[in-house]
Amino acid sequence: MDTLPKGGTITALKPQLKHKNRLSVFIDGEFAFGLDADVVAQFGLHVRQHVDAALLDEILCSEEYQRACHRAFRFLATRARSQKELEDRLARYEYPPALIARVVAKCKSLSYIDDRQFAFQYARSRVVQKPLGPELLRRELQKFGIHKALRDEAVAQVYEENSPLALALALAEKRIARLRDLPPEKARARLIGFLKRRGFDWDVVQQVLEVCFE
Repeated sequence: MDTLPKGGTITALKPQLKHKNRLSVFIDGEFAFGLDADVVAQFGLHVRQHVDAALLDEILCSEEYQRACHRAFRFLATRARSQKELEDRLARYEYPPALIARVVAKCKSLSYIDDRQFAFQYARSRVVQKPLGPELLRRELQKFGIHKALRDEAVAQVYEENSPLALALALAEKRIARLRDLPPEKARARLIGFLKRRGFDWDVVQQVLEVCFE
């Protein structure tokens, strides 16, 4: 920022060869900075226009916002993300909190992020792809920054659609095949530990044990 001009006259606006949506801004015959074409249009910048320090600061703040938005859009294009994921990603670029909040608000207004939709989609796909119990799913959603009420709602919905007992039994059947050579008590202990780590509560684990060992 210290090397930027304090003001002057725009002497050229040249399209950048490698970035078609960006222009190089020259002030008093010297390259000053690059700008997104939308920022140039936003401020109506043109050759022979005088820009003072206050206007330059406003322009560059808008440019930073545009760049942060583009980074957010590219990040969100790969898969569904939670608000916390986006905030954490932008924080890596050391954007100030106020700017991150603006970008997040923009993404919300465009429906690019929606924690409710994310929570339900994640819960459903997670249970189908690699079955797990309610407690582990809650912990995973918490890591994504999903607040408690929404976590509980998503978990309740997905396990209304998919019985925890049925999921646990499916996992146990596969696991038992690896434990068949162990003494029954050792196999039982191993299965209990496995199902607990997968997030199933004791009531479900007990029912699975009754099916597998009794």
